[in-house]
Amino acid sequence: MFKYLTLVVFFLIIQPALADSSSHKKIRNIFWSKIYNNDFKTLYCGLDKSGGLRVDLEIAYIYPASWVAKSLGCKSLKECKQDKYWQALSDLHNLWPVQKKFNASRGDLAFGEIVGEKPWFKTPVCDFERTTSKNAVVEPRDEIKGQIARSFLYMVHWYDLPTHNLLPLMVKWNSEHPPTKEEIERQEKIEVIQGRKNPFIIKVD
Repeated sequence: MFKYLTLVVFFLIIQPALADSSSHKKIRNIFWSKIYNNDFKTLYCGLDKSGGLRVDLEIAYIYPASWVAKSLGCKSLKECKQDKYWQALSDLHNLWPVQKKFNASRGDLAFGEIVGEKPWFKTPVCDFERTTSKNAVVEPRDEIKGQIARSFLYMVHWYDLPTHNLLPLMVKWNSEHPPTKEEIERQEKIEVIQGRKNPFIIKVD
């Protein structure tokens, strides 16, 4: 309990003043050591990871860092020095464990619903689809659409970020795919550390 109280104090101290990458790195360490330090599944593929093993994994932003930077008028990520930028990038509600190749494929593309089956990787156990047009989109597996929607809606709500015309889709996914037990447990861990809930994660009995 004392360790969690220490984390809460740490986060409350640095969060209002997050203005450099060093503080952001500390949050990433907390992500792995306190949120995903045991058995878990990766976001896009649902790959089982035992005992916090994170080989070939990295942290993904549901609401992309480039979108946050652009909303603040930054010409590039490196030039973005605003507190709001670092606060948004360090918000645990927006961070998820993913396999590197899936994170690279998504990049900062918008989510969407794709007509027909357009699998991006030859991985039968992973339903990850992507288009290749100018306005390419990514469609994740149904099981995580609700989680993605609630992370996205939280970021838009808390940081007053643009929706990029995704609000109707995110509201739809949120409604169609209610929170799972695992998502609720994840939120409880984040609340202990960060001091606030995602208001879009509502337990359904």
